[in-house]
Amino acid sequence: MVISGGDGLRETCLDLQTPVLTMDLVDYHYQQGLRPIVVYPEVISGNPFDAEAVVRWVLNFPGLLGGDSAYPEGDMVMAFSKILADAVDKDVPILHVPVINQDVFNMGEARPRSGAAFYAAKFKHVHNGVVFNLPKGAIEITRDRRDSQTPEEIAEIFRSVETFYCFENTALAIEAVLCGCPAVFMPNEWLDVPIAMNELGWEGYAWGNDPAEIERARNSVTQGQANYQRTIAEFFEQLHAFIERSQAKVAGQPYVNKVKFFKLQEETLAVMSAKRISRIIRFRPTWGLKGLLRVYFALIWATLYGFVFQSILKMGRRIRAAAVRLFG
Repeated sequence: MVISGGDGLRETCLDLQTPVLTMDLVDYHYQQGLRPIVVYPEVISGNPFDAEAVVRWVLNFPGLLGGDSAYPEGDMVMAFSKILADAVDKDVPILHVPVINQDVFNMGEARPRSGAAFYAAKFKHVHNGVVFNLPKGAIEITRDRRDSQTPEEIAEIFRSVETFYCFENTALAIEAVLCGCPAVFMPNEWLDVPIAMNELGWEGYAWGNDPAEIERARNSVTQGQANYQRTIAEFFEQLHAFIERSQAKVAGQPYVNKVKFFKLQEETLAVMSAKRISRIIRFRPTWGLKGLLRVYFALIWATLYGFVFQSILKMGRRIRAAAVRLFG
């Protein structure tokens, strides 16, 4: 599956060998006996491709934003960080991909800094949270909206503000540190631990908005940038280990059941847009008062619709019976 941008275009990185999966490719692999290894992120439930070899890449806590909370025994599981690996099974291998585009997110030219910025997309729109303890005039950073800042604009914000506050796990925290801005995680019901601190370290990052903690993060931003560079070298070791392990999983195994590509092809030719995914996540009920009210009113509407439908059916049967009596 390919996740495209919100405009529905099939976006791939020109620097990587990442062709979009097509039905022709599925048929070719099957004819050549090339048994596919399908990698699902943790937000995907089940095995929609009906693949024989499945890898689960846990990029967030299982079940937090959708998907299954546990996986079949035959699936190969790997995690984005040690904290996520421990949440699944302590023996799960780690594949921590350094995803930041440093051509965009970097220190740039030195300039005076003032004010703050914050990010709380899932905190606000998925969990219905209300942001708190922010400095007056803090700039909100958004994504996947028509008026959202571009990556270049976000980088300029990070190079101009003193502090970045985030209410959820997000790569924006790393991007801020790479731009010389300390990132402050704001603990809340849905953020009790940053998922990549074992890999990145706490240099450049603060837990909570205590002034002393923020100052410590500010004074260690340079080391935080160095820590990120270290993860790049470690990634290639993890990648080679993943390749060897996943290839061993299918070695000598025949390709019997062709993946059922058509199941996702019905959506947008197997390309599910980021906008659609965010919409699916956004309307997943949260089991607070609002979530329960949503379910309650949904049941009421379903009951009313059922009542109206049954009434129409009964009326139709009565009309038919009357017509039979009148006209034989």
